[in-house]
Amino acid sequence: MSEANPYIHQLVHLTKDIVERIDRVEYKDLASFSDKREEIVRKIETVKTHLSEENKLELKNLCQFDHAILTRMNRLKKEAGDWLLRQETIKVQRSAYQADYSPDSMFFDRKK
Repeated sequence: MSEANPYIHQLVHLTKDIVERIDRVEYKDLASFSDKREEIVRKIETVKTHLSEENKLELKNLCQFDHAILTRMNRLKKEAGDWLLRQETIKVQRSAYQADYSPDSMFFDRKK
């Protein structure tokens, strides 16, 4: 049994869990997944000389889920960007109706 087996099983479980609910997952879940995945990968890197061919194959198979995960991350990124643009548009439209002067101020006209 390889020293990397527990780490690889954790990574497989973590990845399959996130992929099963990829359409419902929020950005916080993906951020947490990314942090945990990075931690596990670092542990695997410390024992990479002990990886069996089966371990390498499992890791390669996990790469097939990367596209779905990245697609969801990009979709959430686009949604956040769109929201920020809408907020900026609302701010600009609102400022057009708000006075930039004091309501108590007076205006003086001059004759030329």
